[in-house]
Amino acid sequence: MPSKALLAARKAVAESFTGLPASFWWLWTATLINRLAALVGTFPAIYLTQGQGYSASFAGLVVSLYGGGAAAASVIGGALTDRIGRRPTVLVAQLATGVSIVALGLAEQQLLIAVLAFVVGVASFASRPAMAAMIADLVPKENRGKAYSLNFWAANIGFGVSAAAAGLLAEHGYLLIFAGESIATLICAALVFVKVPETKAAEPQGSAERKQSVGYGVVLKDRTFMCLIGLTFLVVVLFQQAATVLAGARYPLFTEAAAT
Repeated sequence: MPSKALLAARKAVAESFTGLPASFWWLWTATLINRLAALVGTFPAIYLTQGQGYSASFAGLVVSLYGGGAAAASVIGGALTDRIGRRPTVLVAQLATGVSIVALGLAEQQLLIAVLAFVVGVASFASRPAMAAMIADLVPKENRGKAYSLNFWAANIGFGVSAAAAGLLAEHGYLLIFAGESIATLICAALVFVKVPETKAAEPQGSAERKQSVGYGVVLKDRTFMCLIGLTFLVVVLFQQAATVLAGARYPLFTEAAAT
């Protein structure tokens, strides 16, 4: 017979997947597809230096612009989520990503590549605040912890698979990476449009005063939260070296080994 510890573990795992509404699981699936589509962000330095022959300094600039767009997207996406709604923000961001990512793959001029990298960064990350807000809207308070954990799990699974898929697609042409991300992103948008309803509640009467008192200024005054943001920034700077400096330095070693 299974031990008590094994039975308890099975029960804990089962409880992690119960008590969540069907609309959450559709949103979870959309998150998984969205992260599976994150192909271009995996090898930007390799694509620019090895695929297009640009310098490492230009590749670093483009990756910085992409990251800058992602940073701006968090602020823009959060504001749009509150103003126009959760689902409209997701749909606009995903459609913009599908179009701009193909344009980036076809671009050849340095200035155009740089501009489109920023646009893609904004578009591809603008939906994340809205999807996070939708989870809070859809899931009861007592189940939100496991809902966000499952959503984070989907994001990591998708990222892991997309990294491997991007490498395989790159062997047959970098344009396939851009086309693959565009198609998967549009599938994500279609899934949200069909299966996930708008979750933003109507503003109650007399809420104008409350809206004026809540904004980014309030967040910036929260010292504990801003300290966490600063530490997170340092971690991400270190983490991103794998996609910039380390990727550009290590890739030639693999190609030389394959040639021999």
